[in-house]
Amino acid sequence: MPKLELFDPAVVKTVNERGSESLPLILVNGKTVSMGGYPNKEELAAMTRLGGGANS
Repeated sequence: MPKLELFDPAVVKTVNERGSESLPLILVNGKTVSMGGYPNKEELAAMTRLGGGANS
């Protein structure tokens, strides 16, 4: 298991407060945008403000 000091401080804080159930944790520009599950393609595009059509 990797040492926690190798991770972003926001990730360490969240895992310490909420436990491993908060993983996967997705940060965009230092802000938590998703926690505890994998977003679908549309949700991920919205989180990162990447628009696009059906071929994105």
